[in-house]
Amino acid sequence: MQIPKQILTAKVIAAFGNKSKVAKAVGITPHAVYQWGEYVPDSRRYHIHYLLTQIAQAEHVRNH
Repeated sequence: MQIPKQILTAKVIAAFGNKSKVAKAVGITPHAVYQWGEYVPDSRRYHIHYLLTQIAQAEHVRNH
């Protein structure tokens, strides 16, 4: 699995719906997500990439 060097925080929020849902999915506080800035921190990149992949696969299955 190729993990991108950067993941836009806005892309993650759009995929989950809001920052609170991102925080719940990752197991952190919403306040932590608010501190991320433009890109997902390196310490969360792998986990977020995995979750985004799972969302994309579920949407693909749902649409076919």
